[in-house]
Amino acid sequence: MKGFKTNLTSTLFGIRNALGVPALLLFSAMTGFGSLAQEQGLSLWISMLSTVLIWGMPGQVVHVELYGLGAPLIAVALGVAGANARFLPMTLSMMPLLRKAPHHRRWNYLLVHMISINTWAEMMRKGDEIPVERRVAYFLGFSSTCMFAGVLGVIQGPGKHAQAGFALPAVSGSHLFCTDHVQHHPPPFFAGICLGLSVGSDFSSMDSGMGFGDQWNHCRDNCIFTQEPHPLC
Repeated sequence: MKGFKTNLTSTLFGIRNALGVPALLLFSAMTGFGSLAQEQGLSLWISMLSTVLIWGMPGQVVHVELYGLGAPLIAVALGVAGANARFLPMTLSMMPLLRKAPHHRRWNYLLVHMISINTWAEMMRKGDEIPVERRVAYFLGFSSTCMFAGVLGVIQGPGKHAQAGFALPAVSGSHLFCTDHVQHHPPPFFAGICLGLSVGSDFSSMDSGMGFGDQWNHCRDNCIFTQEPHPLC
C-alpha cells in the first residue's frame, strides 16, 4: 500500500494524521489540566510527568485532586488505577490488530501505555487498511505526536485565564462524536477555535484562530510530503 512501504514512512504518516484535530484537541485539553495542576500546587515537572506516565485525563485529574487533599500515596495510586480502568476494554479490542505484527511481545507494554481515546479510535478506524507489519510504526507515530501535543499543552497551561483553561476540555469531548469525520474533512473553524482559546487570554481570542484551519490543513497535506511551497511551511 502506498505510504506504508517502510517503518519510517508509516511513522511519518502516523505523525501526519495526528497533526490535525487530534493533536489540537489534546493540546487544548491538557492546557486546562495544566491550569488545574498549578492551582493544586503541582510543579510544572510533576504535571508533565503525570501526563506522560498516567496518560489519561480522568486519572490525571484524580492524581491532582488527591494530591491537593494530601492523600497518601497508596490512595493516589488506587484512585488513578480505578479511573484509568476504562482503558481495559479499549486495549482488549485494539491489541488483536497488533497481534501478528513482527515485534517482540514485551513492546506491547509500551504500546498499551500509549493508548488513548484518540489513538484507539484511529487504530480501530484505519487499522485494517494498514499492512500488519507497519501497524506498530504507524501507531507509534500517531500516539507519540498526540502525547507530545499534550505535554506542550501542560507546559503552556499555567498562567492562562480560568475561562480558557476550563472551556477547552469541554471542547475535546466533542471529539468522541466527530473523530471519523474530522479525519477526512477537518473543519477549519473547529481547529481555529481550539487555537484561539489556547493562545489567547479570553474568549475574544476565538476570532484570531478562525482563519487558521485552512492554512493548517493545506500545509499539513501538501508541504510535509510534497515540494509545494506554502507560507506556513
